[in-house]
Amino acid sequence: MTAKTSSVLPAGSMLAHYRIEEPIGEGAMGTVYRARDEGLDRTVAVKVLRSGTSGMTMRVDRFFREARAAARISHPNLTHVYYVGGDGSYRFFAMEFVTGCSLEEVLERDGPYGLEPALELLIAAARGLDAAHRAGIVHRDVKPSNIMIEDEDGTVKVTDFGLSKSIEGDVALSHEGTVTGTPTYMSPEQCRGTKVDARTDIYALGLTAWTMLVGEPPYPGPNLGAVINDQINTPLPSLLERRPDMPRGLEAVLRRMCSKKPGDRPESMREVVDLLEGCRPRAVHPASLMARGVAIAVDFLLAVVLLTAVAFPIQRYGDVQISEEWVYMLTSTLFLFATVFMELRYGFTLGKWFLNLGVRAADGSEPSTRAILMRSLIRFPGLILSATTIPLMFPLVDDLGSVLNIIAIVGGIATFYFAKGWTMSDLLTQTRVVYMMPDDDRRAPMGRPPRRGPEEESPGA
Repeated sequence: MTAKTSSVLPAGSMLAHYRIEEPIGEGAMGTVYRARDEGLDRTVAVKVLRSGTSGMTMRVDRFFREARAAARISHPNLTHVYYVGGDGSYRFFAMEFVTGCSLEEVLERDGPYGLEPALELLIAAARGLDAAHRAGIVHRDVKPSNIMIEDEDGTVKVTDFGLSKSIEGDVALSHEGTVTGTPTYMSPEQCRGTKVDARTDIYALGLTAWTMLVGEPPYPGPNLGAVINDQINTPLPSLLERRPDMPRGLEAVLRRMCSKKPGDRPESMREVVDLLEGCRPRAVHPASLMARGVAIAVDFLLAVVLLTAVAFPIQRYGDVQISEEWVYMLTSTLFLFATVFMELRYGFTLGKWFLNLGVRAADGSEPSTRAILMRSLIRFPGLILSATTIPLMFPLVDDLGSVLNIIAIVGGIATFYFAKGWTMSDLLTQTRVVYMMPDDDRRAPMGRPPRRGPEEESPGA
């Protein structure tokens, strides 16, 4: 039978071969019901277009575009569409029923996510959206309520393509100047009503990530105007101020995803997956004290060799005499500069590279600039004093520099043994000298392409 027109379909109503059981939610374009597929004997979700509103023709076109868009894509992180059609005055489509709850409901129930579960969910959602983008579809309404989590195995599903748009363009349905989306998660270009593309979803997923980790959206705003103004003009608030336990690299990724200019965002969801994969905590394998000592000795020897290669021709052919004090000061300066520069740029010095070592934050992420500078200050106080002292004053500070160097060395060795592998500079900066693993992206000085996740399934249906 054909169900009667009403705002909510009663239980037992039939739409084609689907028996309505109960309403389970409101989507962008209509009401979603749990229903039973009488032919295949399975539970499905049926989305029925809301009737009796203005602009019905455009709403019907957009409604069926959602169904067609979702039906074109086959991916484990997207909901599957089974049927598209109508019954009497109703327009509807049937899709996979996800037994679980939305990310929004999880946040309301359990509060903010930890790092690892958040990354797992975000990477899964990004892979699903990447499949949609490769099929030519932009979601345009990515938000916590449109990300479902299955009860059985925790599979993440991006759902509700009610505002989806073909990347190739849909003139009848995507006029510039038309604002569509959920303001709390809308991109600046959506707020302005200008052209959107896949980077719109990247922005919204970045805001969703921030919400997952903090427990509330970055732009709550007292009213709609304030929210839209923040989306267009206000930089993403600092994640670390709200969650200091999060890695710095993740904050940088979210800031890039939520850049106000689309051109400053990652180019694709596949790139987002790579960036998020790089934020996963890495197991660290602390280097031995002997390996660390040999690395420092190699670095200092290289500095001496380089300085000698430069100074010898000057003295031999330039008739310039360089005093011992100048040699020591220049060697110290060169050693410190090379150490700081290479650890900032590559995560290791030549001595560490030779021994397969590198500097990492305690959680395995890249150390901050401040941490690297502090490490040098703590490890080489005497060398820093020598490198910043005028040679004429050298006799006055020579003994002090030697004492500082001895204190730093003895203190580091003692701390290493008593703190189970942590030196004083490690403890005070929360960094470690570690053995670099084969899959570490910073192992080679010239860099390697970032690691990719498993190959996504083909977007074709």
